[in-house]
Amino acid sequence: MNSEKYRLLFDKIPSDASIALRQYARAGELKPVNGGYTLKSGCPFHGGKEPGSFFVYNDGHYHCFSCQAHGRIIDFVAQIYGCSAYEAAEKIAEEEGLIDATGKNYKKDFKPVVVKPVTETVKLDYELLDKFYAYLQKWFGINRTDEKKLREERFLSLIRIRRDYFSFSTNGRNVKDLFVGFKKLYPEYTDKQIASVPGVYLRDNELNLVAFNGIGILIRDADEKIVGVQCRRDRVEKGQAKYIWLSSATASEWKNCSGGASCGSPQDVLYPVIARNRCNICIAEGKFKTEILAQQGNTGISVQGVGNFKGIETQIKKVCEKCKINGIYIFYDGDSLKNTGVFKQLRALYDTLTENTGLPVKIALWNEHNGKGIDDLYLSHEGKISGLVKYVDDSFFSVYDGILMKLEKETGKLLEKLGKGSERNIFLKQLEEQVLNNYNL
Repeated sequence: MNSEKYRLLFDKIPSDASIALRQYARAGELKPVNGGYTLKSGCPFHGGKEPGSFFVYNDGHYHCFSCQAHGRIIDFVAQIYGCSAYEAAEKIAEEEGLIDATGKNYKKDFKPVVVKPVTETVKLDYELLDKFYAYLQKWFGINRTDEKKLREERFLSLIRIRRDYFSFSTNGRNVKDLFVGFKKLYPEYTDKQIASVPGVYLRDNELNLVAFNGIGILIRDADEKIVGVQCRRDRVEKGQAKYIWLSSATASEWKNCSGGASCGSPQDVLYPVIARNRCNICIAEGKFKTEILAQQGNTGISVQGVGNFKGIETQIKKVCEKCKINGIYIFYDGDSLKNTGVFKQLRALYDTLTENTGLPVKIALWNEHNGKGIDDLYLSHEGKISGLVKYVDDSFFSVYDGILMKLEKETGKLLEKLGKGSERNIFLKQLEEQVLNNYNL
């Protein structure tokens, strides 16, 4: 492959926000909101058309607040056209005039779709967020059904449940009482300030709350301050995701509404249930997984979406200031070997951690037949997983790449050229099996 062409495809394109915004604008109308844009055509990953659910940030990456899809423009175009990442990158490069058929850089007259950059961004007041979300949890409380579900299905202690979970439902309750009570407790905050909390907005100049029926989950940073709320929906309609952020980023689009903000995708830090002088940091996708890992004496950091690890080194640094850390372990799901998008993010996370933390980093591997997530693995085997998991270092990527090259040679097929469909799935299944066999899994 032409090295200059490769650099243009996978370095230039993802890092150039103007290219990304033009490409999104080709797919559907971009509407400016605080901190970025919404794509009016909806989310191409789960097909949802919920207003404002698909958010494009000013730097060019996207996030769906319904299905948690997260990534950059190459992934987006690949999804739209049902092609590989390489083919998507080539398509973008040719449309943007970066390369010609020979793979050489060239210039040509090009009039892109004009997208006016948005510079206004709501700056979150994290002290206010911590106070409001703590009050929100106390105001809603936890009902017996949800408490039983968390204890019996997730094996959470009553202490953990009452610290970070609540029954999120406004049925039979007047949210005006929520704001009256909060302002009585914290009279220093104005309605406008409170309306800047993700999930809160003003309708006809009165405070209101975006609400879902489900279990609310508090997301805390390394200082144990609440920085966000996720909701695990009780019922999921077609095109909806089970987990969704409490966000009001698009409130300005709603009739007679203003205020609102996006919470982004903050990581959650969960310290061990029983404090120890030394422990490991274990990273997984989702708080229920790190709940299991924290029960084993680890500090868990959950990312809400496999690509949402930006700034994770800052959280790790703060954790290291509080306790002595032996090393870092990544527990992405057991099917990551055959999911190229997840594997790409796994490799990027590993590089980020090794380059920025100074700690040894290992990846946990297991066969998905024993459980997709680390929580499934623990619960289905009553915590006895020592022989089911292998912990590998950076040599793993050389093994993976070697097996991939060998498989491509044997089959005469290049993974990056395979579009979506059964042929690609069969190839990835073979790749997964050979990698796991190499580690006797």
